[in-house]
Amino acid sequence: MDTLLTWFAAALPHILGIAVAVVLVALPLAAWRSRVGGWRAGVAATMPEAVLLLALGSIAVLTLGDPMGPQPDRINLIPFREQVWSLQGRIDPLLATATLLANVALFMPLGAALAARFPSASGWGLLAVAAFVSVAVEGAQGVMNVGRLADVTDVLANGAGAVVGIAGWDAITSGGRPNERSV
Repeated sequence: MDTLLTWFAAALPHILGIAVAVVLVALPLAAWRSRVGGWRAGVAATMPEAVLLLALGSIAVLTLGDPMGPQPDRINLIPFREQVWSLQGRIDPLLATATLLANVALFMPLGAALAARFPSASGWGLLAVAAFVSVAVEGAQGVMNVGRLADVTDVLANGAGAVVGIAGWDAITSGGRPNERSV
């Protein structure tokens, strides 16, 4: 678990740098958009795009940056291999669980940002976009020599996180009422 926290702490300055860059782009864009409907409308129109950029930047930093440790291989096509290994006592169960949950959490903001940016899109369409991002990241990890493991479990967990983000955004914006988007 300390490894996961150390890894995240090392990535945090990069994520903050991305956040500053996004703000530096989003503020002038919001100001430009506020000419028509006022500042609140300009910020409301710009916020989903800014959050989407921040989510994508964070995903890139956390998944393509320094790995948490050495990987036994570069590609894993066996779903939930680490979780099975943890049950067999081959790896730390806490780390296997934390890594799985981190992959879910990593894509929740992306799902919410996609739902906010594309409010009339179907949930399946938004999930397809998030799944494409996840497969692209895992593919990059598999072909780039950055010490990362391309893992099918990560794609599944990322998809679950995107679904939670989409559903969470829809629940927040609909006031708990059922809406037309389905995932």
